[in-house]
Amino acid sequence: MPVKKSPMMRLNDNLKRAVHSGDGYDDYMTVYQFLKQKSALLANRIKKLRYTIANFFEEGGEIVSDTDDVFDVSIQGVRLTIRYDEAGDVTDYSVSGMKRKREVVNRLLSLFFCTHMIPIYEDILLATEEQLANLDNDNVLRGMSELRDIIRGDRYLTVGSISDVKIASEDDPDPFGIFAEER
Repeated sequence: MPVKKSPMMRLNDNLKRAVHSGDGYDDYMTVYQFLKQKSALLANRIKKLRYTIANFFEEGGEIVSDTDDVFDVSIQGVRLTIRYDEAGDVTDYSVSGMKRKREVVNRLLSLFFCTHMIPIYEDILLATEEQLANLDNDNVLRGMSELRDIIRGDRYLTVGSISDVKIASEDDPDPFGIFAEER
């Protein structure tokens, strides 16, 4: 009578990560979750800033100049000009056509913030994604090292892993599949 073999154990991605992890799995997950949340927050902020800029253009706003030394924008007859020095610090700014339009001036200042923060947030997001990849790689390597130590410490696991023999339970009458039917 043929022996029915049990299916191989299947792990979801989180359990695989846990199995491949070293002793510092809890610390790893804490940092990993923090960085994932940071990444999501940055992506959401970038999306909102881009929406603000797109909305500005849809309502007839225009960026007259956005160079390393001048940021010049206008909407609804109000114009904001900001000048920089070589270090990128604001040296002068002026507003024209603002009579009774303080909310428009605030919107232009907000647009200035949006256009200058997007590249900064994108750089931080890129660095965070790189940290996540490095953290994950480090965790897997540490876990693989521990698995290697475990396998090398058990001669049956060592033989099985080197010779590509499936490890079976002690109850299996044909653990190496010698008498199994060829398929």
